[in-house]
Amino acid sequence: MANAIHHSGTEAILLDSSILSLSGQAIGGETLTHVAAIGLGDIEPAIAEVQNTGFSTAPLPPVHPRVQSLASGDWLICWTRRARGAWQWSDQVEVPLVEETEDYILGIGPLAKPLAIWSTAECEFLLPAAEIDSIMSNFGPASVRVRQVWTFSQSPATLVAHIQ
Repeated sequence: MANAIHHSGTEAILLDSSILSLSGQAIGGETLTHVAAIGLGDIEPAIAEVQNTGFSTAPLPPVHPRVQSLASGDWLICWTRRARGAWQWSDQVEVPLVEETEDYILGIGPLAKPLAIWSTAECEFLLPAAEIDSIMSNFGPASVRVRQVWTFSQSPATLVAHIQ
């Protein structure tokens, strides 16, 4: 899996199959910024900066966005939620929710400073035609994105549609 830091094909070495928690509780500190490792025969430790702290606790972005344009001109926006740790997707079985609550934020426009924001606790949202017209007349074309919200962070945004 590629991400912004490690691209597909990045070389890595798997030392063994054990996993070591580097949480603040496990190592006795609140903020972990660097890790030092020393192997058999090494004189000096190898030191690496810790990147993406907290990334694994963020909810996964919603998938399969769909927009149904209703006869009224309203948009019914739907998506499929995902859950951290629920990698098997069995037929006819809902993926278990890992977060404390199921909440989403829809935003219109730039990610850093949305023009409008709505929240919902369901995997769908009705965007009224009047709101779509208002966005077009006040701001021009804009993107609609959805994020899953958790207590400590939000998922990356999923592009749902373009208002044009």
